[in-house]
Amino acid sequence: MYCRNCGKEIPDKANFCKYCGTPVDKRKNRQPVSSADPVDQGGYDRAVNERSVSGSSNSRLIVVTVILALTVLIALVVISWHFRLGPFATGRNEMTSASSPKEKTLDKDDKKSDAGKASSEESDRSKMESIDKDRDKEGNDAKDEEDDESPYFSIESSTVEDYSNVLSLPDYTSYISEADSSFSFLYPMDLYDDVDYSDRAGTTTDILRDFDHKNKECIRFTGSEGSRLLYQLAVIRGDGSTDQMASALENSMKENTAISSPYTLLKKTKGDKAYVVVTGEKKDGTIRYLVCTGDVSDGKLMLMELDTPPSEDDADKKHKSYYTEVLYRGLSFGYSDASIRSYDDYLGR
Repeated sequence: MYCRNCGKEIPDKANFCKYCGTPVDKRKNRQPVSSADPVDQGGYDRAVNERSVSGSSNSRLIVVTVILALTVLIALVVISWHFRLGPFATGRNEMTSASSPKEKTLDKDDKKSDAGKASSEESDRSKMESIDKDRDKEGNDAKDEEDDESPYFSIESSTVEDYSNVLSLPDYTSYISEADSSFSFLYPMDLYDDVDYSDRAGTTTDILRDFDHKNKECIRFTGSEGSRLLYQLAVIRGDGSTDQMASALENSMKENTAISSPYTLLKKTKGDKAYVVVTGEKKDGTIRYLVCTGDVSDGKLMLMELDTPPSEDDADKKHKSYYTEVLYRGLSFGYSDASIRSYDDYLGR
C-alpha cells in the first residue's frame, strides 16, 4: 500500500509511514495512486473543498430558481391584473370603479372641461336666439311702423256683407292719396270686413300683368261673401299714343281678368288720357266691373276692379247696380262728370 500523505510504498501491515510518520488508514489506501493523476499534499482538502463548493453551488442554484419562479409568478399576476384575466377579472372591475385620486382629479377636470364646452355652446345658442329675437322684434317693429304709416280705412272685421247697407250716401267715405291727390275714390264703411294696403313697388294685379309697371298704391277690400273692391295707382313704362294705350288696356282687361264673355262699356280718349270700362260675368256667376284710366304724358295709370256675387233677387240686383254706379261716379279718374244721385233718384221715383 501507499502512504496517503507522502505517497511512498509502505508495507501492508504498517500502522505508520516509515518515511513521514503519517498514520495509515488501511480502508482507504489499498489502491495505488495513478501516476497519471498524482495526488499532491492538499488533495484531500481540495476534494473536501470541491464538495463544499459543489454543495454551495447547488444551494445557490436553488435560491436563484426560487427567485426566478417568484419573479415569473409576480409577472403573471401583474399581467393578469392588467388584462383582467383569471381570478382578477371581477377584482379589476371593482378596482377600476374606485378611481385613484389622480384619476378622480383628471375625471373632474374632464367633466369641468365638458361642462365648460357645454356652457359655452349653450351661451352661443342663447346669443343666437337673442339675436334672432332682436331681428324678429326689429322686423315686427318695422312692420308695425309700416302699418302705422298705412292710411286708415273705416272698415270693421265684424261687418256682415249686405248690399242694403250701401243705399245712402252717408254710408260712404272718401280716400284721397297723399302720394297723388288726383287719385281718389269712395268706399262703403259697412260692407267689407277686411282691407289690405300696399305701396310696395312689385305689387301687381291682373290688368297690369302684361305691362312694365311700378306700383304706387294698391288697396284691396274683401267681404265675407266673396265681394271684392280694388283700387290701384301705378306707373307704366313705354311709348305710344292714347289710342294705342286704350287698346292695350282693353285687351288686358278682357284677356287677363277671368271674365268669360267680356263686354266693353266704354273706350274713349281725351287729350293724353285713355279711358276704358269693361264688364262681364265670371264662371262662378260673379259680376266683374273694371275701370281703367291711363295717361301717356307721365305713364300714370289708375284702375278700379269690382266683384259682386250673383244676385239673390231683383232687389239685391238693384242694390248692386246702384252701388256700382256710386263707385264709378265717385272716381276722380272716371270719364263721367255726372254727380252721384240718391237711390230713389236712381230708381226714378
